[in-house]
Amino acid sequence: MVRNRIYALFLTLLLCICTLFCCSKSGDDVVTTGGSEVWGTLTDPDGAALDSVLVRAVPADQDNPDSDNAVDTVFTDASGKYEFGDLGLSETLLNIYGAYRDSQYIVYIPEVSYQEDVVNDVGTIAMYAPGKIEGYVLTEQADHSGVRCYIPGTSFAAWTDSTGYFKIFAAPPGTHTLRYEKTNYQVATETVTVEKGQTSTIPSLSLTYDTSYVPVPTGLSASYDTLQGNVTLRWNPVKVPDLEGYNLYRDEGTALKINTSIILDTFYSFTVFTDKSDTSLQFLKIQVAAEDSFNNIGNLSRPVEIHAVSPVKVRTFFEFSLLDSPSVLDPVRIEVGFHNATRRVDRLMWAVDYSDSVIRDIQVSSSEGFDTLQYLWPDSGTKSIYVTARDNAGDYWYGTLEVSIDGRELNLWQSAPSCIESRRFFSCGVLDSVLYAVGGCYDDPFGVTGRKSIAIKSVEAFDPQNGGWTERQPLNKGRYNHGVAVANGKLYVIGGSSYYEDLKSIEEYDPVLDTFRIIDSLPHTRSGLAVVSLDNKLYLIGGLTFANGEFKISSSIDEYDPQTRTVTHKADMLIPRTNHQAVVIDDTIYILGGLGGNESLRSSETAPQKTVETYVPGEARCAQGVSMGTERFNFAAATVRGKLYVMGGFVSQIKNEITGSCEEFDLSTGEWSEKAPMPEPRHGMGVGVINRRIYVPGGSVKGYPDLGETERMEIYTP
Repeated sequence: MVRNRIYALFLTLLLCICTLFCCSKSGDDVVTTGGSEVWGTLTDPDGAALDSVLVRAVPADQDNPDSDNAVDTVFTDASGKYEFGDLGLSETLLNIYGAYRDSQYIVYIPEVSYQEDVVNDVGTIAMYAPGKIEGYVLTEQADHSGVRCYIPGTSFAAWTDSTGYFKIFAAPPGTHTLRYEKTNYQVATETVTVEKGQTSTIPSLSLTYDTSYVPVPTGLSASYDTLQGNVTLRWNPVKVPDLEGYNLYRDEGTALKINTSIILDTFYSFTVFTDKSDTSLQFLKIQVAAEDSFNNIGNLSRPVEIHAVSPVKVRTFFEFSLLDSPSVLDPVRIEVGFHNATRRVDRLMWAVDYSDSVIRDIQVSSSEGFDTLQYLWPDSGTKSIYVTARDNAGDYWYGTLEVSIDGRELNLWQSAPSCIESRRFFSCGVLDSVLYAVGGCYDDPFGVTGRKSIAIKSVEAFDPQNGGWTERQPLNKGRYNHGVAVANGKLYVIGGSSYYEDLKSIEEYDPVLDTFRIIDSLPHTRSGLAVVSLDNKLYLIGGLTFANGEFKISSSIDEYDPQTRTVTHKADMLIPRTNHQAVVIDDTIYILGGLGGNESLRSSETAPQKTVETYVPGEARCAQGVSMGTERFNFAAATVRGKLYVMGGFVSQIKNEITGSCEEFDLSTGEWSEKAPMPEPRHGMGVGVINRRIYVPGGSVKGYPDLGETERMEIYTP
């Protein structure tokens, strides 16, 4: 019984060993398991195992040598063994490549079987020094480059140069099929044997042009110009040595040729709506085909579809009207009407003289409507008005009006809209072509002692484009005989008097916020001063100072920096001055007239001046300039086109005389000349220049003691 049991146990063990052996080996090297694997061993030519060999597995049907199509890459271990695990592929053939130390040795194992749940032992294979393949492949062109020479199913490949020469480095030893390809040429092959470490030279080969092959153009695209009703087509060029050109076809059930002659470029435009009154919707399907010199026409490209809407349906139309007679230096109102049959206009922009110089930009939401622009041209001639409308589809439409602006007589005074409030002894500044009248004073009776000056806080602005005055936020402190200048896009008001006291505060006006704020103070009070701006610095010139109970006329020129808020003494005038004027031409400050000659108001030397001084910032002192023809103080001064103008003012305290004379100084001749006088003598007025016109608002038309004040404004055109 025991012997039978031992015998049965021996038979069972023998059966298990046989079963295990059969399951681990099938057909000499294939083992059926629970997974898919391919392994093998690589040695050098002498049979020694090679460590760290780079081994790649590539599907055998992936024969593009320009791409790395490896499904897996591994390295051999110290025993020379490599192993590819589950690659996620179905049954296929793999080409296995191995390279050792920058291709000192290589190996190529073609068409290794890979199956699901099967292990394939490739076995031990020796690696050898690679060989090389070289030769010449010629085409029917002068330039023989661009032929791909490769071993199918491998990455061993090279391209020919312009002479047709190619060389494949690191080719595996053995006999291979070499394949030659180039677009539009027939494929050629030949067999080559590669020896270990040797160069195999193949005989020169010529490729034959395939006259029956014309590639299909790709990348066909279309753009439609709704405004003109035109279609522009573009496509990629085809590479055919004897390309004749291209043809375009419109699909209307059958392919109808669009072009009348062969198209040589890769773009083409044609008009869909030749009849501008056509309001239909056109649907187009366009294709392109290439044609060679043998009149072979290739297949049609993929179609591009175009939905062409009639320009009449989507275009915004404009109608212009002039509401005023167009003349130079007078505001002209232009009205535009717009309408769109199918779309809504959501934005309207106006530009003058240049299409990109937008001066009015408004939001609208209507398919039709009107808008009006008022504009003042400083000179005569033919001018252009541009209107741009953007519709709700994002398309822009353009309208243009040519306006002939009549010339006007120069050296002319004319009336302009009056200020809202009468004022005198005030100052003006110009910001963004808007004139600001700042502060001043008016007379108010009180008791039996006569009249007193009441300081004004109010500020108003005049815009020549709309031709009217508007109130702005007032000053923090009412003042007159102050200075005003513009720097860094802000307006600065400096010093002055409030009748009860002289001031040293500085206020800054922000036109965006429409607010004044006190930002600084001068070291001492100062009124009747002149202030100019140069390089965003303010120059405070002369004026009255009050110290130790006495007024003194100053000769000081001080620089005020609004950024650092510092006052720096720069120079002294040749004589003290107050109630004078100063202007800037280029880099020079011109200081004109005023009441002065001595620092004391009571001195017999103190009198109205006609002298002129010049000061260039950075220099230590002033220089004597050319005197005016008439002495004057409390007057106005301005510059236009590099010339200097003075007008109005007091000419004599003793005679209580006011003048309306106007003088021009020409820097090129160094001479003063009389110009057209003001319509009425005036003093204590403001002044500003916009578009080469001198605006002179307010002031007084009477002498002492009943000064009074006016709200009138006049414009002088030099």
